[in-house]
Amino acid sequence: MDFDDLALARHDNDRLAWNRKLSQVGPSTDIPVPTVIAYGMAEDNPTGLGPFLITTFVEGTPLGDMLKADSVDEQGDKILRSDIPDSTLRVVYQQIADVILQLSEHDFDRIGSLSIDSDDNWSIESGPLTLNINELARCGDVYVEPRVYSTTADYLLEIAEQNILHLERQRNSISSATDARLKYTARHLFRAITPNFVSRRYNQGPFKLFCDDFRPGNILVDNSFKITGIIDWEWCYAAPFQFTYAPPRWLLLKEPAYWDSNPDKEDLLNAYLPKLELFFRDLGGARAFSEGPGKPQHGSQSVEPDAPVHDRHDLLVQRGC
Repeated sequence: MDFDDLALARHDNDRLAWNRKLSQVGPSTDIPVPTVIAYGMAEDNPTGLGPFLITTFVEGTPLGDMLKADSVDEQGDKILRSDIPDSTLRVVYQQIADVILQLSEHDFDRIGSLSIDSDDNWSIESGPLTLNINELARCGDVYVEPRVYSTTADYLLEIAEQNILHLERQRNSISSATDARLKYTARHLFRAITPNFVSRRYNQGPFKLFCDDFRPGNILVDNSFKITGIIDWEWCYAAPFQFTYAPPRWLLLKEPAYWDSNPDKEDLLNAYLPKLELFFRDLGGARAFSEGPGKPQHGSQSVEPDAPVHDRHDLLVQRGC
């Protein structure tokens, strides 16, 4: 697992708390995670090489390597192989759907990072340490002090504010006056419309475990595409319910945020939507199987297997992808 000193220096307890939790994920769920052998901060490392985490070795190949085409697109981005049959993708999607549902079984009353006390009780005592916050610090030298949130609305507004803060404080975040105006306008419009995408039903929770870095590059598989291990859980936190069931950004490997640079972005959308349909069908099936007859129903509109494809595309946009 890779660590970032910027994040560790400011959020040591949260990061190490989750790494301790990682050792309990395996026994308490069917999620295949490596066993934590030891971890600590720089002062605990006799080698003097900084913070460390030692886990058992997991055999496997990153799923992203198995799914990617041999060549990149015109923008230099990895793309999905065109020769992968739907039957293989369903093997992958069904396993990932099962992981998502197992994570969603854990409810929290606030949004934030997991903390553990001396009695091994888990609670939300500090703000969410997200991959975006880390990247703002690592790439832009922009530091955000997260706090605990009790509503989805407050948290989404904070994310919108982070985007504005990034534009204001990272001097090389713009390339021209025109670029600055466009980015300024887009960010403020995003903040203005954010409340429209908050579900009243789930605004105050329950909040679910969500990992910002849950993607094919951190999923290890064997030659038959069976998952052997999932790594890099440090960006896991209690997040809005909708994050768990939002349309995956990685179905084509190239994420929607980068589609605008493609002259054939409509072709990308047309390729994405059938994959999305397939994924939601498997997620809906896995949910029905896990709940069984007579069990309470969980989920939101985004996981209904019969929802029209265009509704799911709207959800992708709402998620900010």
